[in-house]
Amino acid sequence: MRIGGSEKQPWFALLLAPFLILIWSSGCAGNGGNEYRLVFYSDRDGDADIYTMDTDGGDIRQLTNDPGRDYEAKASADGRSLVFGSQRAGGENGLLYVMNVDGSNVRQLTKADPGETVTDEYPDWSPDGQRVRLMAGRCQRRKFDTANKHPGYLG
Repeated sequence: MRIGGSEKQPWFALLLAPFLILIWSSGCAGNGGNEYRLVFYSDRDGDADIYTMDTDGGDIRQLTNDPGRDYEAKASADGRSLVFGSQRAGGENGLLYVMNVDGSNVRQLTKADPGETVTDEYPDWSPDGQRVRLMAGRCQRRKFDTANKHPGYLG
């Protein structure tokens, strides 16, 4: 077979076909017996919460229901845990939390010191699943002595 002036080997298509069938059957066969679920966040209930659903879009499950925003969830490599950002109870700090993939056992991972504004974002698991990488932002509120021009931290 000749395409665009070059010879294409038909054996290449024969080798590729089983892999394409495997990918298609695992991702497009509905969720009958499929162990994979999609993780997402949505404000469908008025504030951002974390949900999972089957790969076919069915069986949507709400995992968080805190008055603050819950967002940016990432599953661990073993699929048992999720790390996510949250502004719990509507606070201004964006902290990281870990929970089981079913929404149970929520644990705070990062914290804010008094007077500190924290923005911990974009969490991701290390390849071994033992640590979490993140982008951390810290800011202390300051007051300024306008007469002497010396900053002092609020305590």
